[in-house]
Amino acid sequence: MPKTVVSTNSITTLKSLIMWSDFVTISSTVLMRPEVAAGYVVALPMHGQSPTREITVRTRTRPMPNALVKRFIAHLHAVAAS
Repeated sequence: MPKTVVSTNSITTLKSLIMWSDFVTISSTVLMRPEVAAGYVVALPMHGQSPTREITVRTRTRPMPNALVKRFIAHLHAVAAS
């Protein structure tokens, strides 16, 4: 389980958290398109059998996510595939 969980409506805070820490976010693809295009973050699309809504996990580009974040992303992929 993560040590810290943040809930915010601030797009600026959200972008800062994922660009400068091991935080990740699940959001729409449009939200961080400029940051993805600039290479500040990477978008990891989540695909499922019959998704009701497209979501994307975003995390910083470098350094790569830590082990907990990688496990979380693997879990999301497994759930989306089931």
